[in-house]
Amino acid sequence: MESLKVDLLSDKIYVFTPNSDIIELPKGSCIVDFAYAIHSEVGNKMVGATVNDKIEPFDYVLSTGEICDIRTSKNSTGPKRSWLEIATSSQTKSKIKAFFKKAAREENLVKGEILLKDEIKANNFDIDEVLTEGNIAIALNKYKFANLEEMYVAIGYGGITANKVFARLTEKIRKEKMTQAKIEKLFNAEETKKIVTETGVYVKGVDNILVRLSKCCQPIPGDDIVGFITKGRGVTVHRNNCPNLSEEDNARLLDVEWVESLNARRYSVTLQIHAFDRELLLQNVLLTLSESRVEIKKLNSESKADKTCVITIGIYVKNVSECDYMIKKLRQIQDVYSVERIVK
Repeated sequence: MESLKVDLLSDKIYVFTPNSDIIELPKGSCIVDFAYAIHSEVGNKMVGATVNDKIEPFDYVLSTGEICDIRTSKNSTGPKRSWLEIATSSQTKSKIKAFFKKAAREENLVKGEILLKDEIKANNFDIDEVLTEGNIAIALNKYKFANLEEMYVAIGYGGITANKVFARLTEKIRKEKMTQAKIEKLFNAEETKKIVTETGVYVKGVDNILVRLSKCCQPIPGDDIVGFITKGRGVTVHRNNCPNLSEEDNARLLDVEWVESLNARRYSVTLQIHAFDRELLLQNVLLTLSESRVEIKKLNSESKADKTCVITIGIYVKNVSECDYMIKKLRQIQDVYSVERIVK
């Protein structure tokens, strides 16, 4: 009787497994506590339980002398967050939290790698060129990560942006490219600095000729271009791949090149956005353009029957780099499927 009295007054309970093993638990423990007391994997894979051969819910409070049988499944997706509310033991709660932390880490690991590689591609860099052992070491040292996986995880949960990591990974590459660009600029400076035109285009070997930019393909500095002799209208500048030029026009083509323009001219381009047709989408597009201080020439939005829409925007940019930057920014808007520069 004294032994029974001690058991009744104890802050512990003793529950049996079907194999007659005794599991000691804090008083008030439920089936979830029992499963995790056996082993973390038993708790993580638990899908049901019986107490004294009777099916009971997971929040069932166990008593000394009961026999609890835990049913598990290899197909279980793991514990539920609600188990944290019904578990009594701090050890049980720690094990459940550890499961979610590990699951979140794996999810963020995959997410972070995708975000970083998308950032590399969006900036027109080759992934293999950027993710070299040397470049990774520079980024890890700068941001104090133990390894590449830890950096991916941090990007995944938002601890650091993919853009910031990309900038550090490409620091050496960009310096090398800038050095090469400076050498080329110095090499051509004497010839280039003397040429300034209203359109920013120079017709090689020809002075005092009317030059205008084609409205069909809307060339901008950075595009590969060619001059087309137009009767009575001087030279019209097209992009090399303009669909309105044919082989029959070869005799009327001239070599042209981009030079400095008068008054820091800006150039017109047309972008086409395909997106899910939701509320505030147009406002998001306008806000993105406004934040980038881009002048809008025209804007048209057309809704489709399949709940998508096509937004056509005419904007002014300095060159191809700025155009590509705006395309990248617009692609980052939620529900935007694609953004393309179009030719009329």
